[in-house]
Amino acid sequence: MSTLLYINSDPKPESQSFSRRLGRTFLDEVAKHSHTLQIKELNLYDNPVPLIDAEVLGAWEKMSKQEMLTDSEIEKVGQMEVVLEQFMAASHYVIVTPMWNFLFPPRLKSYIDCLVMAGKTFKFTSEGAVGLLRDKKMVHIQASGSQYTGTPFEKLNHGDAYLKDLFGFL
Repeated sequence: MSTLLYINSDPKPESQSFSRRLGRTFLDEVAKHSHTLQIKELNLYDNPVPLIDAEVLGAWEKMSKQEMLTDSEIEKVGQMEVVLEQFMAASHYVIVTPMWNFLFPPRLKSYIDCLVMAGKTFKFTSEGAVGLLRDKKMVHIQASGSQYTGTPFEKLNHGDAYLKDLFGFL
């Protein structure tokens, strides 16, 4: 059975969020037409992920040297690993975002920082970095307060472009 991971990064209640209502409509339609697809929902404002901070960076450095981690480092890195494993287990993704200042909310960036892991979602080769995720599909649903597509301001839609580039790479 395939799994769709529905990732919401809008803190507003669904009743007050155009992006979330649109995302819910999309999800309901998918559910009607695919009875074999398991749907898992993740709200990044109900389930925040650890940030990359000095402690996480230090833990990664220690791990590369096979040094012992503190309990706090183990907890943070472990939480990031859980996020990554849930993501990697899915075959389809729906990411719902509002556009804030030409990007998406920072909780989504923190989530993405848990996903971009050498040896897990990409690897280094003699030709450069190569993505390791195969046969995955992603849909980005974004709402903004203005029209960007087909206008001179289209280049300011950094969130959508970033997600396309990132998931294309992975």
